[in-house]
Amino acid sequence: MTAVDFPTLVSEWQMANYLTAVPGFTEPTARLRYRSWNLRAAFTTKFGTYPLQPDSIGTPGTFSHSGVLHPGSGRHLLITQNGSGPGVAIAFTDGDSTVVSASIVPRFGLTRMR
Repeated sequence: MTAVDFPTLVSEWQMANYLTAVPGFTEPTARLRYRSWNLRAAFTTKFGTYPLQPDSIGTPGTFSHSGVLHPGSGRHLLITQNGSGPGVAIAFTDGDSTVVSASIVPRFGLTRMR
């Protein structure tokens, strides 16, 4: 039993898939990493490169991605920003730039890396 609701657990698992063994990332909760093995090292040893490479954007900037996000999957975006930079706005929209209906229950997780 995790004592964490499923939507939170899935969001944190998606972040752990990327954040595990990221150089310079200190994970304070022990929930955004794999505890018993290094997923990144295991994958690169067998296949050569780690497949989860997030899209990246600096601020100020604009990012847009088109496509289908299948249930249970995730999209990763790395936002690089100066500590005193402006806020970042994130919107989930459909192909017509209409905000996605709340009934779809879009989710995102956010982690700060220094």
